[in-house]
Amino acid sequence: MQQCRKILDALSGSRGRRSPFERLLDLAISALDAERGFLVRRSETRDKARVLAARNMDQETLRGATGRVSNTIVGRVLESGETVLLTDAGQKGAFALEASVAAMKLRSVLCSPILMDGAPVGALYVDNRFLPQKFGPAEARMAETLSAAFSLALRQTDLEAELGEAQGRIEGLE
Repeated sequence: MQQCRKILDALSGSRGRRSPFERLLDLAISALDAERGFLVRRSETRDKARVLAARNMDQETLRGATGRVSNTIVGRVLESGETVLLTDAGQKGAFALEASVAAMKLRSVLCSPILMDGAPVGALYVDNRFLPQKFGPAEARMAETLSAAFSLALRQTDLEAELGEAQGRIEGLE
């Protein structure tokens, strides 16, 4: 129940220095005991994904985040709409031979889809480059809950952008 309260606080918190995405990522990293976290959103053309926010366990923004997330794993989540849980990504399993996984020396990875109207529009991606088996089924369920909160934050951001565009059109008519 305390986690639910923290999620709601992150969504409704003041618009201070940190965006709702950063607040939710900080919460996800803490709740999942991850090293780093990324909010990735599919582009309008659906051919690429971009990192909207990237944070580390010290609640610092990661610069140049695009190259720090496995596009292969994110791509799989965006296509399947299913959570990917890797307990030792670089050593065994379907992603062990992927260049991005090997280059980043990933060990534990958890990537959950962010759904809107049942379709994946983004992903919550957390990892640990040092410890295998950092995440399990309980963490996967928590990531899916946090992904639902990210969906609300993305929808709110989209609605605010639409409102700004509508206001601009109205001002243009005056």
